[in-house]
Amino acid sequence: MTTPDTGAPLSALTLEQWRALRVFQDYHQLLLTLLSEPPRGEPARVELKERDKGTREVLMWTQGALRDAALEALPPPSRQLLALTFDETLSQILDAEWAFRAQGGLGVKPELLRRAQGVVSGVEPRRGAAPAAPSATAAPARRPKGSSLDILNPLEHISQEDDTHLTSRNLEQVVSALDGITLLLGDLRRLVLVGARPYFMSLVEAMERAALIRRDGDYVRLDVTGVRISRLGRAERQSALGVIAERLRRDEQRLARAARAEVGAAAGVALSSVEGGEDSVEGGEG
Repeated sequence: MTTPDTGAPLSALTLEQWRALRVFQDYHQLLLTLLSEPPRGEPARVELKERDKGTREVLMWTQGALRDAALEALPPPSRQLLALTFDETLSQILDAEWAFRAQGGLGVKPELLRRAQGVVSGVEPRRGAAPAAPSATAAPARRPKGSSLDILNPLEHISQEDDTHLTSRNLEQVVSALDGITLLLGDLRRLVLVGARPYFMSLVEAMERAALIRRDGDYVRLDVTGVRISRLGRAERQSALGVIAERLRRDEQRLARAARAEVGAAAGVALSSVEGGEDSVEGGEG
């Protein structure tokens, strides 16, 4: 009985190397780091079929053991949020095909491990790596000392929120308004003080991405994460929403940078085309 051959654990990756792999979220980094290590707790016994190696029985992480190990690696505020969003976070790394599930076991995709080894060795080009830093909602397990990743204490950062619609106060307004009821989108808009309509709709869309709320046609209600947060005490609810607001702001900044980069790249291609066309015309005249 063996564990899957995953090579070196991902815990040695730097933030820049994670970005080169396009794994930006700290919770994603944490789960993938753990999955690259031998399983803890009571492992799942899984039969894996490998190319040119036949079938072998290996020990893999169970979902429960992964959840316990991830929560144990985090400080209280970040632990609270991951406890609320663990299923969603795990689904995200599975949907992104960074990890896989087999017969009740969980593991890292070999392709991601090969790419990670390429990035570390400098073989894989880092094209497509976004310049934005990942959200500071969690710290991957056992990062080497000297890591630049900061642990967010939302209670310390709430007063430092930027002048934006993505604030813990606005998230709490919406969660409180929808606590136990379903509202028309227009009625919700009248109940919360967010600002102009575009800001309100941007807030709604961001909260949908975070699984805080769900829209069914013209109606809005709390989604799975929003329901869980609404049941917390005030201080715990404020902490969790502060972490989510920070994550949403960083995601928005990253998307904005990526959009600007795409526009710049498109403008560069257009300019090159125009210059190339002018050269062709001049050559024809000659």
